[in-house]
Amino acid sequence: MIVVLTATEAAYGAVRALLPDLELHSGPAGTLFEVSGSVALGLTGTGNHAVAAVTERAITEFAPAAVFFVGEAGPLRSWLEPGDVVVATRIYAYEGGREDASGFQARPRAWEAPHRLEQLARHVARSFTGARVQFQPIAAGEVLLAPGAALESRLHTVYNDAVAVDMESAGLAGAGHLHDATPTLVVRGIGTADPAAAFALAVVAALPSSDGRTGQIHNVVSGDVNGVVLQTGAVHGDVIVHREHDDFAAAVTAAARSGVVDEVTYARVMMALHDPRPRQVLRELLADHPELLGLL
Repeated sequence: MIVVLTATEAAYGAVRALLPDLELHSGPAGTLFEVSGSVALGLTGTGNHAVAAVTERAITEFAPAAVFFVGEAGPLRSWLEPGDVVVATRIYAYEGGREDASGFQARPRAWEAPHRLEQLARHVARSFTGARVQFQPIAAGEVLLAPGAALESRLHTVYNDAVAVDMESAGLAGAGHLHDATPTLVVRGIGTADPAAAFALAVVAALPSSDGRTGQIHNVVSGDVNGVVLQTGAVHGDVIVHREHDDFAAAVTAAARSGVVDEVTYARVMMALHDPRPRQVLRELLADHPELLGLL
């Protein structure tokens, strides 16, 4: 199982639009998730404390192989453009410090991105065409930062390598730190969560196995639309995509490239192929394309 968390309804909707066949799942304390195949989607609310609490609940509930956080971030660098995706290689909890007569002295906490997830994300990014993907540090705190604020100057001085700022990443990283077997990765969009959602799910689709066990991947088919990656071959775990779908996946990719299939449907089909029982879902998604369904 993979958990994807978001802080806002906008980011939640961006991820939800790419996940087929959602079913409601309620945790013991009433926290609601929507589950699509082996992906559980949850809403945390804003702020590091809220994210830490829901992340802890999600890990306890699903024992996931990984937790992704998808949302928007504010840029700290002028070269970042709206629609860019920033994958956090390091997360700074920037509010830690000591204030005295001499001024503010930073005492930050910092978490590095898990090596395996970062490496996989970099691999997916090389063929991702939905947006520019940057791998850079992010600063996280509880302050809603406006352009020109004094805090922005301090971030540039003390956390000089951070390129974006948000209010949730430190909560995710802190909760993940308590669970050695559960890596976490933050994927943020500048100005919009849509490309971040597409990229995060592309990385999810490229994971060897949803339960963390090693699988043998015989080949990888990459599509240009939204950069979604499909694994084919024998994958051990509860996400299985057999070689019988190779021709079908190639045909759907070609249809998407030519504009016959729209981007959202394409992404949903690619994710549905990771469902243990994908045929019914695929028939619903491609009801208007009998020529593709004939390949199943």
